[in-house]
Amino acid sequence: MFPLLPFVAGIFVGASAAGLVRKAKTRQGISEAMENASRKIRQTAVSSLDVIRQSSEQWRDRLASGASDADAASPAGTDEAAQAADAEDEAAASPKSRGKKERG
Repeated sequence: MFPLLPFVAGIFVGASAAGLVRKAKTRQGISEAMENASRKIRQTAVSSLDVIRQSSEQWRDRLASGASDADAASPAGTDEAAQAADAEDEAAASPKSRGKKERG
């Protein structure tokens, strides 16, 4: 019976050691996977921020150049178009023009 006790104890110690080694490898694998994932997420975030920065610079340039073009052309063109539209509305709403259309 005594020779069987060290054999069982050896099996128990061996199984425990194998479990600890597996856990260590698993933990190491998990930590490596987490490091890889965090590195990829960091790279993706940096590249996304670069794309957003470039896009915002392009839009800022477009809006700045468009605003200066619109400021130069807008007062004359808009005023004339607004006056023409107002004149058409007044002509259509006046009773004299309605009478002429009905009689005409």
